[in-house]
Amino acid sequence: MAKGKRNQQITLIGFIVCAICLIALLPRRSSISFEYDIGHIWKHNDLIADIDFPLLKTEAEQQQERHVAELKKKLYFRFNTKAEEESIEKLDELIASDTQWHEREKQDALSKGMRIIKKTSKQQLISLPLEQTEPDASHIIYVLHEGNKYEEKLYGDFISIASWDPAKELSLITTDTSISGRLAYYIKKSIVPSLTYDEGFSEKMHQEYLRNRPVAKGIINKGEIIIRKGETITLEKQNLLNSYKTELAYQNDTVPNQLAIWIGQVLFIGTFLLLLFLFLVLFRQKISRDYRKAFSILSLILFIAGLSSLAWHFQAPSVYIVPFAILPILIRSFFDTRMALFAHIITLILVVYFADNSTEFLILQIGAGLVALFTFINFRKRSQLYTSAILIWITYSAIYTSLQLMREGSFQALHYSTYIWFLISCIGVLFALPLIYIFEKVFGLVGELSLLELTDTNNRLLRELSHKAPGTFHHSVQVANLAEAAIEEIGGNSLLLRAGALYHDIGKIIKSQFFIENQVPGSNPHDRLSFEESAEVIISHITFGVELGRKYRLPDIVIDFIRTHHGTLTVQYFYKNYVKSFPDAASDIEKFSYPGPVPHSREMAVLMMADSVEAASRSIQDPNLENLTQLVNKIINYQLSEKQYIHSELTLKDIERIRQIFVRHLLNLYHVRVEYPE
Repeated sequence: MAKGKRNQQITLIGFIVCAICLIALLPRRSSISFEYDIGHIWKHNDLIADIDFPLLKTEAEQQQERHVAELKKKLYFRFNTKAEEESIEKLDELIASDTQWHEREKQDALSKGMRIIKKTSKQQLISLPLEQTEPDASHIIYVLHEGNKYEEKLYGDFISIASWDPAKELSLITTDTSISGRLAYYIKKSIVPSLTYDEGFSEKMHQEYLRNRPVAKGIINKGEIIIRKGETITLEKQNLLNSYKTELAYQNDTVPNQLAIWIGQVLFIGTFLLLLFLFLVLFRQKISRDYRKAFSILSLILFIAGLSSLAWHFQAPSVYIVPFAILPILIRSFFDTRMALFAHIITLILVVYFADNSTEFLILQIGAGLVALFTFINFRKRSQLYTSAILIWITYSAIYTSLQLMREGSFQALHYSTYIWFLISCIGVLFALPLIYIFEKVFGLVGELSLLELTDTNNRLLRELSHKAPGTFHHSVQVANLAEAAIEEIGGNSLLLRAGALYHDIGKIIKSQFFIENQVPGSNPHDRLSFEESAEVIISHITFGVELGRKYRLPDIVIDFIRTHHGTLTVQYFYKNYVKSFPDAASDIEKFSYPGPVPHSREMAVLMMADSVEAASRSIQDPNLENLTQLVNKIINYQLSEKQYIHSELTLKDIERIRQIFVRHLLNLYHVRVEYPE
């Protein structure tokens, strides 16, 4: 009990750490607490501005401004003082490489070409990028000098290199057509413009202008009515509300207001985490007293909150891309449905701060979480996860569509991109499988997939049991069937119980010939042992079983079935024979008693019953209804009298139902027919 209390205290510390982390994830913001959409009626009281605030431009207005600014974007050019020199050098290289001209012709061509270049350099050629539309002659451009100082010039003062034709210039100084065509080509190819467009500097100045341009188109004074009760929320009213909301958030970004927001968040997070902690303490004590299990739940809450925070901080297109439905699936993999549902609802409340429309968010996520739980109750195949993801997407879509149609009354109100965000979220749900594996390793949990693998009779340890102790293996399978039938009737983890039943007697592998189900008729090694020694061998299969379980890395919860399936009962056969043979000797009953502990779950208690009943039923000569009923009642009553079920959480009603199921199952097993009255 002391250990359980200490673990519960560690769990409480984990909750405190989780609360601190969640508070750190929440943004420090405050705003008007109303939700509003275009076309809706303002159902609240008149909203009056309690501060002066700027009326922001709408996104459409800002987009139009950006478009106009792009058309009137300032063009900056760099002046190249060496343009003439570079052009002549290039022209000289091109002419010198021409093999069709004689040397005298080359000299003549170079001389004429230089005259053209020098003349053009004085007039100054200007170069624009191909994608840039050429402005008219009256357009003002900016010529950069050293230190990024610039002067304004008219575009018409320069010659565009794109429209400049050197052939026209050549026609004024020569009529020799034998060189003019080729020379014009060489000049065009070698010419370096005096002014070159500086795209980087132009874009930098353009972005600076966009950043510095005013985003407000007016001022709303304190005391003015923003919107009246019953008024329809138009695009203009929505912009007015958004402007007010933005200014409130900005003005509240002060130390006193931040402190108030922080205190509110501490109370909010603390309240709902306290509710979750109380739920564990009052209704799931095994989880609250096992800090690893509690930490696994808290880690999942932080995981979802962290994803939501990332989506908010990085301005994801929608918070709905976060796979919220993965949380109930993961918790249901290790715990029960109620635990999964309660944790899911608490988590949604904690992260609702990241959603723009909290009501819609909660309705959508609760619906999706319920569907996730319904499709994950009996998880036996990996393909179920794909089915679950599809059904979650259908649920999201159906609820979203219904909400929009009821609010807007028009299909045009549906945002079809939202269905894509739902799809991304459902794809994220498929990552539940690797996360289940990670949580099993990190927190020592056992999920249904692991149990499913353990119940495979081709498992290495079960194969060894079937080879070395075939009678025990057959007995274990029958016990598993019997126990599973009972637990499904009264409620419990049937997969866990089946795994425990299949492995509960693996310790008999070590000395299999000492157990009657593995013995050959006429050969009993107990004949050579004393009663105490025989009891010790029989009891030792518990110790051997635990050692084998650890060697083969069975989960602790499965090893617990090995420890508890005989509780603290005695080995009746050898104890009674000892007392009968030595009536005057003082008997030490502890030598004939199993070490325990007694079962501490309903699954373990059912295994104890099924193990004893199945073994004893093999000795009945006439397995009819009356004999089987007496046998089942005798065994269960004896275990009750020995207080073997006191920690199992079984009710008398459960035990009575188990009796009936055992009798019915054994009747079917031995093919007993009920006699009909004549």
